[in-house]
Amino acid sequence: MKNKEKTRKKEKLSREEKAALREKKKAERAQKKAEKKAQRKAEKIRKRVIKEANKLLIPAPKRTLKSMGLIFFDPAGAFRFDGNRWIRIYKVNGGVDKAVDAVGRIKSKMRITHCICGREEDDEYFITLTAEGDVYKLIQEQFEEDEKVLKELIGIEALSFDEAADVITAHLKGECDKFDHKAFIKSKKDLLKEMAPQIKEERAHLCMDDRYAKSFFFMEYPPTLAADIFSVLREDGCRVYMSFDIVGISDEDRADYIRTLEKRYSAEIGDDSVIPFMNISGQLSFICTTEGNMQDLTKKVTKAYSDAGFLLAPVFGAQRESFLSQTTFGMFTYRNLRNVSIKTMDLILRRKTDVSDQNEI
Repeated sequence: MKNKEKTRKKEKLSREEKAALREKKKAERAQKKAEKKAQRKAEKIRKRVIKEANKLLIPAPKRTLKSMGLIFFDPAGAFRFDGNRWIRIYKVNGGVDKAVDAVGRIKSKMRITHCICGREEDDEYFITLTAEGDVYKLIQEQFEEDEKVLKELIGIEALSFDEAADVITAHLKGECDKFDHKAFIKSKKDLLKEMAPQIKEERAHLCMDDRYAKSFFFMEYPPTLAADIFSVLREDGCRVYMSFDIVGISDEDRADYIRTLEKRYSAEIGDDSVIPFMNISGQLSFICTTEGNMQDLTKKVTKAYSDAGFLLAPVFGAQRESFLSQTTFGMFTYRNLRNVSIKTMDLILRRKTDVSDQNEI
């Protein structure tokens, strides 16, 4: 009976305490209202920034969307593809000796494409940055920050949409009229057909009008670069593309890799036992004039890379995808990642041989 009486009785608050409680609740309501107002204002600003940035983007014609997955482009040079994938293409006007160092300092993924045709002084290098996101303003900022690193370590020149299309068209079709994105949009044409010839895909090569092309990927890399792999690529005067997608490994990913090795081999593997490595996807493609020339060059290239310690294999069943990925500097995607020691990758990009004894991971 006494317990029931206790539960019925409520502790009475003084007037001062009631007033203080009302003021506290009033302050809490005001704070929540202010926070919501600030959130609405921030969202309004964010949408305005996105809208302003997106004004720079031009929708690609439907034919281009269908053939390439290109959704929007900025005439200044950014391309947005399916899956919120963005790329920016640069011409290298310095050297790629410090590319491995650059990968560790940028946020975007990086591809290096080495274009070879005849004399060494005519070689060209291009870099493609890839980022993912749905807000162009943020993508712009990321590319701009990465560009600062690339200008410092490599030396680059950003290509506009028109300039990138000109380079690709010149490589695949020869000399053509200067590309004009305004005329292109009005025409509603297919960008791929404008830049590339008609391509017929066979299992292990491509036919392009009166020319032939073939694409390979690197299955294995040597512990060190033991021989020259460039001179043979110049012998027949064919256009050759060698590209590397370079993906840095975070400390967390490295730790996961070591744990996987320990589990696989049921042994404790220290961090010092695994040499520093990166994820690399290497590809090589060439264009030549005759089928016989293609067969001869295939033998020469395969032997040259084998002598240097590589295992090079044709991209069976995905020739078109691999070839276009290289020749459009990453507008099409094709990757076959391998773990490669940082030292090996550094030697390849510096174009130096090294006979020191070091085992690949």
